[in-house]
Amino acid sequence: MSFTPILPLSGLTGWGFLKRTMARQQAVQQSLPAQQRDEAYFRDRIGKADTAEKLVNDKRLLRIALTAFGLEGDVNSKAFIQKILEGGTLKEGSLANKLADKQYQKFASAFGYGDYSVPRTKISTFPDEILAQFRSRSFEKEVGLQNNTYRLAMNAEREIQALAGKSTSETAKWYTLLGNAPMRE
Repeated sequence: MSFTPILPLSGLTGWGFLKRTMARQQAVQQSLPAQQRDEAYFRDRIGKADTAEKLVNDKRLLRIALTAFGLEGDVNSKAFIQKILEGGTLKEGSLANKLADKQYQKFASAFGYGDYSVPRTKISTFPDEILAQFRSRSFEKEVGLQNNTYRLAMNAEREIQALAGKSTSETAKWYTLLGNAPMRE
């Protein structure tokens, strides 16, 4: 059984309805057996994925991890994802830092495979961090299947908060915003 959010209206009225019912709809989505199985699998297996190669070779783990960062379309690009993870983000010339889509940088930084001798997957709070993002992005994706404008708005709420908290110049913030395809749209 899959989840379909209830969006009976469009426009501002529909957005208001979604905002009012979002917590309940997310709770319904998270209570679905498929979602609970994915979360249990991730919690059980992510600590054992101590290398980028182990993560990309487990397609289910990789799908959950990529979905948490809005990169689920790259689930079959195993070599590309492995190279991003192994390069890390602390080295200036790493692939994650060179890519225009900064979600890859966030992804590589979150896992820490190329940056630390012990990856962040070994931290006890790591599964909770990634699964919170996975729940949020999964819900956004389902909403987007019915109304992509609402998905873009949900993305904008999250990304603008993160962007506003950065200590960069206003010009840099505008370029960051323009470099993010959903935000630009």
